Amino acid sequence: MKRSFFTYLLGSLNLLLLFLAAFSAQLDLPAWLQWSGRLHPLLLHFPLALLLVMALSQWLRPLQDRLTLSAFCFLAAIASGTAVLSALSGLFLSRGQEYDPVLLTRHMWLGTATSIIAFLIWTFRERMPRNRILTAISLPLLTLTGHYGATLTHGEDYLSLPGRTDNRAALITDSARIYDALVRPVMAAKCHSCHNEKKAKGRLVMTSMAGLLKGGRNGPPWVPGDPLNSHIMQRIRLDEADDEHMPPRGKPQLTEAEVRLLERWIAEGADTLRRFSDYAATDSFRIFLSAFIPSGIKGRTYTFEAADEKTVSSLRSPYCEISPVAAGSPALALRFMIRSGFDAAYLGRLQNIAGQVVEINLTDMPMKDNDLTLLSGFTHLETLILNGTSIDGSGLQALSALPHLTHLALSGTAVSPSTLGPFLTRTKVKRIYCWNARVTSKDLPALQAMNRNISWDLGTSPDPDEVLRLTPPQFVVKDGPVIVKGDSVLLRHPMPGVKIYYTLDGTAPDSLRSALYTRGISMARTSLLRAIACRQGWLTSDTAEKLFFLRSMTPSAVRLYSVPDNMYKAKGAPGLVDGKTGEAVNLTEEWLGFHGSECDMVFHFTRPTRFSEVVVSTLRRTGPHIFPPYRIELWAGNDSLNLTKIYSLDPPQPGHHEKDRIEAQVLRSQGEWTNYRIRLMPLKGLPGWHEAKGKKAWIFLDEVFFHQ
Repeated sequence: MKRSFFTYLLGSLNLLLLFLAAFSAQLDLPAWLQWSGRLHPLLLHFPLALLLVMALSQWLRPLQDRLTLSAFCFLAAIASGTAVLSALSGLFLSRGQEYDPVLLTRHMWLGTATSIIAFLIWTFRERMPRNRILTAISLPLLTLTGHYGATLTHGEDYLSLPGRTDNRAALITDSARIYDALVRPVMAAKCHSCHNEKKAKGRLVMTSMAGLLKGGRNGPPWVPGDPLNSHIMQRIRLDEADDEHMPPRGKPQLTEAEVRLLERWIAEGADTLRRFSDYAATDSFRIFLSAFIPSGIKGRTYTFEAADEKTVSSLRSPYCEISPVAAGSPALALRFMIRSGFDAAYLGRLQNIAGQVVEINLTDMPMKDNDLTLLSGFTHLETLILNGTSIDGSGLQALSALPHLTHLALSGTAVSPSTLGPFLTRTKVKRIYCWNARVTSKDLPALQAMNRNISWDLGTSPDPDEVLRLTPPQFVVKDGPVIVKGDSVLLRHPMPGVKIYYTLDGTAPDSLRSALYTRGISMARTSLLRAIACRQGWLTSDTAEKLFFLRSMTPSAVRLYSVPDNMYKAKGAPGLVDGKTGEAVNLTEEWLGFHGSECDMVFHFTRPTRFSEVVVSTLRRTGPHIFPPYRIELWAGNDSLNLTKIYSLDPPQPGHHEKDRIEAQVLRSQGEWTNYRIRLMPLKGLPGWHEAKGKKAWIFLDEVFFHQ
C-alpha cells in the first residue's frame, strides 16, 4: 500500500511538472514559492549521484553482485523523489531570475525528462533488464542537463582551464583606457558570472558596454560622479548576509581595495573612454590608480635594477619630485618645481640614480644651454621636457650621445633652425615638440632633410585676434592641506609673466583689491585660499581654491556616541584627530558618513584646556545628498556627564546645486574644560529645490581641530 501511494505521488508530481513546464512562460508564482526554488542547488546532487550509481550497477559485474534488489529499490525511491523535487524547484527558481531563454528551455526539458526516467526506473524497479535500458538512457540525460545547468550558472567557459580566460591581464600603458585596464577585470571576475547574455540577473548584462548603458531592472549600475547613489555600490556595501548583497553569498567577494577602486572611479565620472595619459602624473586620481596596476604589466619593462630607496629619499626635495614611472617599476621620473629654487648643479647630485631615470621634466626652469652637459650621464633617459626654459638650442649637442632619448619637448624656448641643425644630424630622437618657438612650418622641409626619422609637432597657429584664458594657479604644498602654524603655501604658474592675486577670507580675488602674490603665504589660522592668474592680453583664469587647516592639539581620548553608516565609517573615532583630511571625490578613506542621523562625539583632554575655536571639517556635495549640518552644537565641561552648551552654529544651506567642496565649520569656544562634546544634526529632509526632495540627507566629516 505504501509503495502504491508513493508511486501515485511520484506520478502526480511528474504530471504536475509536465504541466508547469508546458506553460512555464505564463507562470506567475507567489514570492514564497519562488523562494523554495533556492532548494534546487541542494536537491539536484542526489539524483545525479544515485542515477549514476544505479546505471553502473547494471553494467559493471562487480557492482551487480554487490547491489541487492532491495538496495536497488531503495536507491530508486530516493533518486526518483529527489529528481522530481529538484526539477520543480529549478522551475520555480527560474521564474525569479533572468536567464538565456534558449539555454533555460533546454535545461528545463532535459531535467523534466530525467525526472520521468527516474520515475520509470522506480516503476519497473523489479524488472532488471528493462531497468538496464532506462539507466543507460539516464546517463546522457544527466550529462546534458548538468552541462546546461552549469552554463546557466557559471557561463559558457565554466570548463576553461585557469588562466585561459579572456580576462587575463593585458599590457598597461599610458594610452590604455582605465576602464579596460582596471575596472572591467574586476567586474569580469566578480560580476559577469551572474550578469551575462546567457544569465542576466536583474535583467542586467555587464559583459558588454551596450548592456551596461542599457542597465537592468533598477536602471544603470552606476551614476557618474555619485557612488553614494550608484546601485552597484549600494549592493556591494550591504552586509554579506543580506539577500540583496552582491556578489551573492558563496560567490567570490570583492576585496576592500577593489571596492575602493570602483567607488573612486565612479566618483571621478565613470568615464569608460578616459586613459591614464589624460591625467597628469601628479594628479591624485592617477597616483591612486597606480597602486592597482598588477606587478609586471605596467607598460614597458626595464632590465636595470631599481635604485636604493634610501638614496632616492635622500635626494628628494621640495624643488624636485622623484617618482617611479609606474608602481613597481625601477624606472624613475624627475619633475622640477619652483623656478626660484632651481639650481642646475642639483642635476649633478642626481648622478647616483642617473641610470634609473627615464624622464626629466624641467618645464619653466631657468635651465641654460651650458647646463645641458649635466644630462649626459642619464644614459637611460627617454623623455626630456625643456618647455619654457632659457635655452636657445646651442647646447643641444650635449644630448646627442644619449642612446635612448626619443622624445624632446622644446616649446616656448628660443631654439631656432640654425641652433637645431648640428643636433639633428647626430641624434636618435624620434619626436620633437616645438610649439611657440622660433621654428615655423616654413622651416620644416629643411629640418626634415637633416633627419628624416624625426616627426615634428609645431602645434597650431593661433588666431591673432583670439583672446585665450589662462589656466588657474597651482598650489605647492609639502604635507597636504593640514599645515603647522607659520608654514608657507607656495603658488606657481607655468607661464612666465603671470601675476597671481589671492585672498584668505574666502572672498573672490581680483586684480584691484586682492593681494599680489610675491612669495610664500604664511598661514596663521584655518583659511580658504583662493587665487587667480592675470596677464596682459589674456583672459583672467578661473579661480583656484584650497582649504587649509592648522594642525592642532590632540585630545587624549575620543568617543563616538553615534554609529556611522556601515559604508562610510573610515577609521572610526581615532580618524577624527589623526591630522589627515579626505578628498571630496573619495568618501571611503577618511570620511565618516551619517545618513539621516546625527553625529554625537566627545573629546577628552587630560587637563582643563582653553581653546579659542574648534573647527570641524565637513563635506558639501549636493548631487549625492551630502549637505552641511543644519545645526552644530558645542558643549563643554569637566564632568562628562554634566556638560553645558557653549556655542551653536547653523551653517548656511545651498539653494541650488553647487560645486563640491570641503568646508570648515568654526565653533567659538570659551573657558577651560577637559571635555568637549560636538553634535552635528542633519537636515530633516532634502529641500524642495532638490530632485530628491524630502529624502534623508547625509552629513560627512573627517577631522576636528582644537585651536588655542
